[in-house]
Amino acid sequence: MRISFGNTPNKGLLFLANGIGALVAGGAFLAYVLSRTVGLPGLPVEPDAWLEPLGGASLVAEAVFLAAFALTRRRPVVHSHRA
Repeated sequence: MRISFGNTPNKGLLFLANGIGALVAGGAFLAYVLSRTVGLPGLPVEPDAWLEPLGGASLVAEAVFLAAFALTRRRPVVHSHRA
């Protein structure tokens, strides 16, 4: 069996891109919640905007991405069998 590491730099870039994606999704989620609760600098609080369909859909999408990111970062459990 021949093993090729020719695409290894691409895999490293994918890990980096996933990390950046998690930061963006987490930041967007946090900014949405803050804008509806305490407000953001220069923007008034919008407590009535919680029920906007696109806002709810974006929260769900960001939460799913963050959950998937967290699940992929878990280390696999290695079971050792002693004879």
